[in-house]
Amino acid sequence: NQIKDAGVIALADACAKGALASLTVLSLEENEIGNAGCTAFADTCASVKGALTSLQTLWLNYNQLGDAGVMALADACAKGALAKCTSIYIDGNPASLESQHAVKDALKRRWLDGEFLATHFKDATSLNMSDMKWGDIEMTKLAAALDYCHAKGALTSLKELHLNSNEVGDAGV
Repeated sequence: NQIKDAGVIALADACAKGALASLTVLSLEENEIGNAGCTAFADTCASVKGALTSLQTLWLNYNQLGDAGVMALADACAKGALAKCTSIYIDGNPASLESQHAVKDALKRRWLDGEFLATHFKDATSLNMSDMKWGDIEMTKLAAALDYCHAKGALTSLKELHLNSNEVGDAGV
């Protein structure tokens, strides 16, 4: 596939109309998608309620994404777009490591926001926060977020909370 910017813009338009509402994994690897396509995709996800609300994993590896497209995606995620998404893969693009880290950081910060968790994961039975490289500060924030969820009656069905491979010391336990 070489859907390029035009293809991902058409896909974003379809998603804006409710298509693929139940999709959990979207693989757009090696499609020559550039900044225009990625920005249009990010803008749709950020501005259209219901666009890809079930998406958990997004693969954008080995495209032509530069800093502008990747930062648009990071900004959209920071604003709550792709709320269920826990993994976005963007390796093999010309974007700087700084902008690639911005996407990962946007996803990580959401886990530490009690209101975000209570709104988007209210009925979750399992949460995987493994390998986030969190330390004591983040674990303290997570505890506060979980307290918030408890007070709001959210996460009452949670059975599994995976926190392995983080960097927690005594203060974060």
